[in-house]
Amino acid sequence: MSEMSFQPIVALSPLDGRYAGRVDALRAQFSEYGLIRRRLEVEIGWLKALAAEPHFAEIPPFSAQTSAALDALVAGFSPAQAIEVKAIEAETNHDVKALEYWIKKALADNPEVMRVAEFIHFACTSEDINNLSHALMLKSTRDEVLLPALDRIIKRMRELAHAHACLPMMSRTHGQPATPTTLGKEIANVVARLDRARRRIADIRLLGKINGAVGNYNAHLAAYPDFDWEGFARCFVEGLGLEFNPYTIQIEPHDALAELFDAFARVNTILIDFDRDVWGYISLGLFRQKLKAGEIGSSTMPHKVNPIDFENSEGNLGLANALLRHLSEKLPISRWQRDLTDSTVLRNMGVAFGYTLLAYDSLLRGLGKLLANSLKNTDQRWANRIRNFIERGSIPNPDRFYTDDSFASDHYEELLTADFRSKVARDASLDLQRAVWRSLTAPSELHRLMHLDLTMAIADNDIIKVTGACRSAGVSVRFPYLDRHLVEYTAHLPAHYKLHGTQKRALFKQAMMSVLPEEIRRKKKQGFGLPVSLWMRGNGQFRQLLNDTLESPNARLHDFVRMDTVRGLLERHQRGAWDHASELYQLLVLELWLQRHAHDTQS
Repeated sequence: MSEMSFQPIVALSPLDGRYAGRVDALRAQFSEYGLIRRRLEVEIGWLKALAAEPHFAEIPPFSAQTSAALDALVAGFSPAQAIEVKAIEAETNHDVKALEYWIKKALADNPEVMRVAEFIHFACTSEDINNLSHALMLKSTRDEVLLPALDRIIKRMRELAHAHACLPMMSRTHGQPATPTTLGKEIANVVARLDRARRRIADIRLLGKINGAVGNYNAHLAAYPDFDWEGFARCFVEGLGLEFNPYTIQIEPHDALAELFDAFARVNTILIDFDRDVWGYISLGLFRQKLKAGEIGSSTMPHKVNPIDFENSEGNLGLANALLRHLSEKLPISRWQRDLTDSTVLRNMGVAFGYTLLAYDSLLRGLGKLLANSLKNTDQRWANRIRNFIERGSIPNPDRFYTDDSFASDHYEELLTADFRSKVARDASLDLQRAVWRSLTAPSELHRLMHLDLTMAIADNDIIKVTGACRSAGVSVRFPYLDRHLVEYTAHLPAHYKLHGTQKRALFKQAMMSVLPEEIRRKKKQGFGLPVSLWMRGNGQFRQLLNDTLESPNARLHDFVRMDTVRGLLERHQRGAWDHASELYQLLVLELWLQRHAHDTQS
């Protein structure tokens, strides 16, 4: 690996690996190249300022051609030239002096510059150059990259707030349903918080200094004692677009940098809060997410689309804040005249803002995929029945919805064991399924219906019957609608949000208006059939399951039916002499239900 040339796939940091392309906008500022480029800008700017000041007779003014050449050196500075500077640094073991030597080498053919070459870096400490460079890096990045990225997030959130200003949702206190509000209002709250925090970032004035080794202009005054060095330094710093700080030690105290890092950490904390809220909104069904072509949801649950963009955003915001807060706490603290821990941690500004920018990008991607699930136009009676369902905890009289006549009378009599037949003889109208249920101390009616639906939903006949049972309570027992949070939410929605005349399935139709074409939305309901009978006669897994289950010596059905009769049904059906698919299917389902929920039932 040590001999392998660098590629993103071997990067230690995901900022230079997996996510390299999403943080490219920061590289021109916060890379080693970016730092050297800003140092060059300051060094050349200082030399030009000295030459333009008449007080310094030893530094004659530069010609227009030389001034243009100096500007071109800064404007055209490339990563390849930065590598040349680093090669000199390997000898000098001093990064700023290495740049000074490189400037002299690069301008060796310019006699005007060479005449005053010793005034390059005149009276400066390296920290004068570094302090101004860092401030320029941060100012440019804040104004040109980070604030525009944040503005895009705020703009999208504001659009969502306006679009869903009237969409009802249940507000929560302590995580529990409290009182109605709207989805738009919830998002508008976050927009207001972000607007305030953004203004704080934009208003921070980045400071700079160029007053020498300990902030007293000692070297400057030793060379030119009668000159207004503070006024000159002020003009130079302000000419760079920074605010002049007249009170410093060796290093400008970094208070403004700390303010900036703190301000971004505050914005990031608000966005972490929002990421977690959206995660919850998606889990509650208030939002769904669009998928791109070829994109899949969960690997094992295709119906589930994970909120990965918001999760990525939250994680990267946390990483960003860990660094931002360390920077803001460490940099303003002096160790007398400072030390190299400052420059060490400042080299990680790009990492802190890299995770910030990556998080902003993930959040914006997620916001672009959000689609609100409309919860309008439901029937008030539905909400009332759901409320009653919650209070009762069961469906009333479910047996009346199961009038199964799948077994012919002769088969019914044949199937029952003598002992079991004697138990149900007093109610000959019972079908096999209900007869088994009546003989057991079984779970609640709701529990039975839910489990039966999970195993019997293939057969149209059973779908119709389960649907009939559900209709009595105004709920659906089929996944995913039997969800406590959905039930609670719909129960508390005001009637005027749910009534829509006599239109059937208005809630579902409304929810799908934006994703399904008109011909699909208005299409009449159609049934479908599955070749269960053929599966039972084939050589596939279904036949194997049927045989293994019903002929097992451990079958729970032994307590209720004669297995020789069951084997006769199997044999006749599988050789094609008769179609017993319906009887066999229900026997299979009943056996599976008994096996699966044996712990819930006692004879």
